[in-house]
Amino acid sequence: MGPLARRMQQLLHIGAEHAADATLRRKVMQCNTGMWLTVGNIIAFNLMFAWSGNEGLIRSGLFQLPIGLLLIVSVTWLNRRGRLSIARWVLAALVAIDITVGIVLGQGTLLNLHLYFIVVAAVATVFFPPLLWRQAVLASAINIALFAWFELRGWEPHPAMLEMSPSDLYAFRTVMLTSCVVIVVVLMLFSEYSAARNELELQAMANTDSLTHLPNRRAFRARLARDLATSHRSGSLLTVVIIDIDFFKDVNDAHGHDAGDLVLQGVGQVLQQQLRPDDMLARMGGEEFAVLMPSLSVEHGRAVAERMRQAVESHRFETPQTSLQLTVSLGVAALPPGARADSGLKSADAALYAAKQAGRNQVQVGIQA
Repeated sequence: MGPLARRMQQLLHIGAEHAADATLRRKVMQCNTGMWLTVGNIIAFNLMFAWSGNEGLIRSGLFQLPIGLLLIVSVTWLNRRGRLSIARWVLAALVAIDITVGIVLGQGTLLNLHLYFIVVAAVATVFFPPLLWRQAVLASAINIALFAWFELRGWEPHPAMLEMSPSDLYAFRTVMLTSCVVIVVVLMLFSEYSAARNELELQAMANTDSLTHLPNRRAFRARLARDLATSHRSGSLLTVVIIDIDFFKDVNDAHGHDAGDLVLQGVGQVLQQQLRPDDMLARMGGEEFAVLMPSLSVEHGRAVAERMRQAVESHRFETPQTSLQLTVSLGVAALPPGARADSGLKSADAALYAAKQAGRNQVQVGIQA
């Protein structure tokens, strides 16, 4: 990600740190997006108005510029201080004021500027969380009422605008309508993209162990089911290793749970370094880990398990109190094509139990599942 992209991401995330959940964080980002779209729109139209040389257009644009600046300052300030709900209403209010100023102080309803009230009404749900749907309905209703009032009553433009040629009027109306459509499309696309990204983040959280950041039991079982299906189709073997840290309870008892957490993280890192990119290491709970190695025979699986055992034994795990040397016991089992997941895990568990019974710090191979 380049510096410009990082800066844009930072601008869109202003205030997101105060959001209590992923949905509210998305709404904050959409509020910031709406603010920057509005400011960009004001600047773009001011440039076009200056190019046209029409006094009425220039007048309306110049009066809208301070509102754009006020938008940036107020919404950003409120979001930074966690006033997220107020920031949404300030955005809605200033956008409505911006449209009204453009109509009353220059354009009138000649260019259909009041169509922007419909845009704000349509995208109000993008800015307000689902639980605040009444506020979204209120914001929509206000903007629909403003549109209806200007549509039915009309408003005379600046006299200079009446001197515009029919082709110029048509061009500006087309640009105005196109801008309305672009704003709606961008905000809706961003809303869908953010929702999909949040869904992926939630799925990742549900499948990740919060301490070691490794896949958890749920993710391991899901991957095992997929790999077994692949193994059944291709006829390849699948090897499972169950790993348990020896005397881990003594670490917690002697050095505290914080030291135990550091040990779990360290063991996970050491084990991961011994595996192939396609292998999967997961924390199954407590001090137990599991490894899934596709397309690997039990003989090769045993060799990898032995390498993991030696790596842990030779590593010193640093804690705030002391440096610890640990060992692990490992049970290895091969799952032939057509094997059931439960039988394979039971075989690896039985091998792990045998390793514990035989004195720990060793690898045992289970009976083929």
